[in-house]
Order: sequence, then C-alpha cells, then structure tokens
Amino acid sequence: MVMVTLVAMMMVIAAVEVEALVAWVLVVSMVAWDAWFSVLLVMGVMAGVVVESIVAAVGAGEGVGCVIGFDGGDGVVL
Repeated sequence: MVMVTLVAMMMVIAAVEVEALVAWVLVVSMVAWDAWFSVLLVMGVMAGVVVESIVAAVGAGEGVGCVIGFDGGDGVVL
C-alpha cells in the first residue's frame, strides 16, 4: 500500500510538472498571438492539473489507479 501511495504521488508530481510546462508555453504564446484563445487554453490546463491531482489522490487513498476523467484543454482522457 505504501508503494502504491508513493507511485501515485510521483505520478502527480510528474503530471503537474508537464502541465506547468504546457501552461508556460501557452502564456508565452498569449503575448504573441490571440490572447483570448490562449487564456482559455491556460484555464483548461490548470483545471486539468486540479482534476489529475484529485484523481491521483483518490487512487492513492483507495489503492485504485484507474479513474476515468477529462484533462482540461489538451483532450487527454485519463
């Protein structure tokens, strides 16, 4: 159970790092092109981070890692 929790925590950290990188790229692009569209994409990515964190926390707490959800603006289904 401890290993499942540690693996889930590592997955959350990795997911947040990837999503933060995507969000940073979108923020930079917001200055260069189509500000409103980029704002919506950034909001979607941030919502995806929250969803991923909750899903991983629930999975770690109950030992279940397979939860179906939708990840913000990038269209990746968990």
